[in-house]
Amino acid sequence: MNLSNLMSFFEESMSAEEFAQIINNEVDIYKKACSKVGASAEVMFFDNANQKIEIDKKRLLLICCSYLNDALTEWDIYYICDALLLSEQIIFLSEDIREAIEEMTDPTVNGELTKERAANIGKTFSNQRAG
Repeated sequence: MNLSNLMSFFEESMSAEEFAQIINNEVDIYKKACSKVGASAEVMFFDNANQKIEIDKKRLLLICCSYLNDALTEWDIYYICDALLLSEQIIFLSEDIREAIEEMTDPTVNGELTKERAANIGKTFSNQRAG
């Protein structure tokens, strides 16, 4: 996953569907690796050392809404959230946002991401003020 593509998705200059197409092969590799017991799943994230991305409430809600609207699959979400957590270029604007992202990673650790869970995460953050 390229940081500039992720930024385009977050800035909504690229649709979630277009973003999913771009990361599709990487997500397939990740999904296969996750299905193997004891295997680690590789996340391919290409950082631009000069670029930082802040993950705020709006960007977290975009991830949740893209899943709820079927623009991204649960595996897209797992992959994106793992990449966010692994990159040194990502800045979480609150610990609550980081924890919500962590909740949407690897299903063998956190359980399957359901629409209900994503909606609850979205509801929690849509009811908060700035952040």
